[in-house]
Amino acid sequence: MGSVERLSALLLLAVNLTIAHAHREHK
Repeated sequence: MGSVERLSALLLLAVNLTIAHAHREHK
């Protein structure tokens, strides 16, 4: 279960980074 939680956390972090990058590109 620990690995799954870590994977989901990494996925969330990656999504946040992608969104932040997209917002920066929009400006």
